[in-house]
Amino acid sequence: MPEPPPIRTPWAQQWRRIRYQVLPVLIFGAAAVSATWLWGWHFGVPMTIGEVHAVRVDAVAPVDGLLVKAADKLPDLFDTVKAGQPIARLDDKPARALLATLEADLTRLRKQVTATEVLTKENQAFRLTNELAEVPRLAIDVERLRLDILDRKRLIETDRIELSRLSAVYDATKPLVEKGVESQINLINIEKQRDLVKERIRSNEVALKEAETQREECQKRLSQYRTSPMADIESVLAPLREAITAQEAKIHEVNVQIENLEIRAPLNGTITAIHCWPGQNVRAGTPIMTVAATQGQYIVSYVRQEQRLKPVVGMKVDVRVRTVPRQTSVSKIDEVGPQVEPVPSHQLRDPRVPEWGLPVRIGIPDGMLLKPGELVDVALKVRSAAPAQ
Repeated sequence: MPEPPPIRTPWAQQWRRIRYQVLPVLIFGAAAVSATWLWGWHFGVPMTIGEVHAVRVDAVAPVDGLLVKAADKLPDLFDTVKAGQPIARLDDKPARALLATLEADLTRLRKQVTATEVLTKENQAFRLTNELAEVPRLAIDVERLRLDILDRKRLIETDRIELSRLSAVYDATKPLVEKGVESQINLINIEKQRDLVKERIRSNEVALKEAETQREECQKRLSQYRTSPMADIESVLAPLREAITAQEAKIHEVNVQIENLEIRAPLNGTITAIHCWPGQNVRAGTPIMTVAATQGQYIVSYVRQEQRLKPVVGMKVDVRVRTVPRQTSVSKIDEVGPQVEPVPSHQLRDPRVPEWGLPVRIGIPDGMLLKPGELVDVALKVRSAAPAQ
């Protein structure tokens, strides 16, 4: 009697054997291979924390003075400012008072020059020829022209103070006119006053150049008579020359004061702190406002000693943001610090445990928008290190 054919194992039973006997072996093998690959990848990519370098600069008072408004209003907290923009102003009354004193001194010196001229003519009339009589006249003209130059400079500095004030008022009024708060006529009047002051400054600058040219011509002509006996005129004019020289130093002092009246933003950024307000007396070097840059230039990270890694310039790194969506970009180390330093507290892996590391500077990847002070994750690619130069 022939043997019956073997009964085939049902597919359901075969699949059960695969699921319980073969599949676990395959999964275990894949997990082992993946673990080995991940271990090798992480072993070659030490992880650390980086921080986008944040620049914060204080706008300080250059000289002692009373703080006043640069315009109708001071910049507020978190206002955006541009480098060189006036953000505060010191009272110009001391400079105006010094200019008024200078004006009185110049008037007195003019009278002294006139009296010296009369006295010199009387003393020289009887004992000098016509040719030598020209010497004292030229010497006195030089001093008179020096006084004229000082007076023109005084007028220019006075108008510069007024121009600075009108420009600040104009800049503050223009946005109000655009919003409809101020009248357009008021803005036009301020602009006319400012243009008038500008024209006065230009006119005085032309007159100043002309006076300087005349003084140079007189000095050149006077130098031709240096071989003549000038002891008398030199002794008479010596005190007057010293007094005029002192007034020239005062003009320079006023010029420096006027340049330091306006406190300007040190960089493009945002005002993050206001330390002083109008009405306060401040000393030179007192912080008025703090301006923070709105864009970072590079990332600073620290390579710990226990990472057993020597960072070099050109080593590639992966920069990964901590915000959602997660973005990762490739960059490289631009510079390596000269010495090991304490790691900042906000970059510590455990705030309770101090760490030391070698600082490195990493370029911000193109297309990655990072704010100054933002923390990022940095993965250093050891095998991508460039050879030392």
